Amino acid sequence: MRALYYITILMITISSCTSPMKLSLDGQYDEAIELAVNKVKKRKKKEKDIEALYRSYTLANKIDQDKIKSLQKSKDPKKWEHINAAYQRIKTRQSHVRALPTLYIGSKQVNFPFINAIDKETETRKKAADYYYNQAEKDYQRAAKTKDKKSARSAFVKYNDVNKFFVYYKDKQEHQDQSYFIGSTKVLFKLNNQ
Repeated sequence: MRALYYITILMITISSCTSPMKLSLDGQYDEAIELAVNKVKKRKKKEKDIEALYRSYTLANKIDQDKIKSLQKSKDPKKWEHINAAYQRIKTRQSHVRALPTLYIGSKQVNFPFINAIDKETETRKKAADYYYNQAEKDYQRAAKTKDKKSARSAFVKYNDVNKFFVYYKDKQEHQDQSYFIGSTKVLFKLNNQ
């Protein structure tokens, strides 16, 4: 019990020594943003925390925007899931920064660049859901015609992928339930008591 206590104290001490700038310089931008936002909200606003926040915010968004541009040029149909994830990260960062009061470094106001991530995230979420839904529908149609268990099971799994984006999407639930039924192995047990 004592060992656990000392390990816990040691972990708290080590984690409290981390600064937003150190995290930012290490490339841990989202962690730096979260730590800097918490520090700026809780206490007197230190310029080094604000600088780390601005640096991490702009670099993390630049990385995600570059990734989005690269993926948009790709022919891979699964790209929408990755693009959506990037827009979700940008949207989360922007919501953290928007919640802060006006920040200053010296006498200069810090202006964080914002993009329309909400609309883009919604658009890419729909495209990603469409991709998985269409893949599932192909397997479902094959399973419905031929009663192929493998296709039905594949469709069921792909319909679950649609759930990552929308819980209720077109006729997904009905087709997923039917895929489950077709893909199930039915066993009949007969008990003969003699």
